[in-house]
Amino acid sequence: MFRIPGGPFFFRLTKKSRIFAGISLLLLFFPLQAIWPNNEMTIIDISTANPWGLYWPREAARHLIETPARNPLQVFVGEKLEVRYV
Repeated sequence: MFRIPGGPFFFRLTKKSRIFAGISLLLLFFPLQAIWPNNEMTIIDISTANPWGLYWPREAARHLIETPARNPLQVFVGEKLEVRYV
C-alpha cells in the first residue's frame, strides 16, 4: 500500500491552468519530481515535491509528469518533450 511507484506518470489536465495543475502530497510519504509542460510540451517548471506539501507551477500548465525523486528525469526548464503513447 505504501510502496514507491516506478513511474514516471503522465497526466493530461482538463484545461490549461496554474491552480488546477497543482499537486498535494498531504498523504504521501516520499518525495516526487513534478514536471509541468505547457500545450507545446515545453517544460515550464520543475519541482522536487516533498511529503506533506502543496505545489503549483509558476505558469499555467496543461500537463503534469510525476516520478519518484529517487529516480528523477534529467530534463530542464525550456526543454521540449516528445510523448509517445504506448
